[in-house]
Amino acid sequence: MRCAPKLRSVWKRLLFITLLATTPSFAEPFRATLEKVWDGDTIDVLDDRRHLVRVRLRGIDAPERRQPFGNEARESLQRFLSDCPLVISGESHDRYGRLVAKVTCGGRDAGLEQVASGFAWVYPAPDSMSEDDRRRYAAEQRIARNLGSGLWRDDAIPPWEFRREESGRLARSERPSPVTSASTAPRRDRRAPVRAGSASRPGPRRSARPTGSAKGRAAASPRG
Repeated sequence: MRCAPKLRSVWKRLLFITLLATTPSFAEPFRATLEKVWDGDTIDVLDDRRHLVRVRLRGIDAPERRQPFGNEARESLQRFLSDCPLVISGESHDRYGRLVAKVTCGGRDAGLEQVASGFAWVYPAPDSMSEDDRRRYAAEQRIARNLGSGLWRDDAIPPWEFRREESGRLARSERPSPVTSASTAPRRDRRAPVRAGSASRPGPRRSARPTGSAKGRAAASPRG
């Protein structure tokens, strides 16, 4: 029994080493093939070891699928990434476990193309994008907005505001409704209603009439 804690510690170390050995390392850019396009900024790819990797395009934020232009943004990215070799450059992950990376297709930046076509915003939060890339993205966004390309044809809501409003609506819908306790609930009077005037006028008493004389009753009863 004394060696049980030591065995658990050894197993934890072995598990940690196994996870390190089986998790792909992305310190260097790697080639990949497209597996699935989820929306306008998220894809699944297979690396050269056939590992499935979910990638979030760095520096942009496309409409959610529940938003207007969500399907158009996904289809735009699907068309751009089809039938060309992909190169993924990134080493950080977001809170959902997605690799945040720059994705190029035939040497062209997929995120920049999404912004230029009007199907993504430049993500306002700072990330690992270089200053040169950020300036190029911002310039392409200004052009797309001036031309009314893609989502700029309409007064579209940025996806980060859409997510915030949606999470607020969800939080309000999950609030418990007030419940009236049995002690504070009004009690209903189950007594039958009394007609006006009937309580103050009691009816006359009626005495029970005998069915016959005592002698007749005694004669009618059987004897034991």
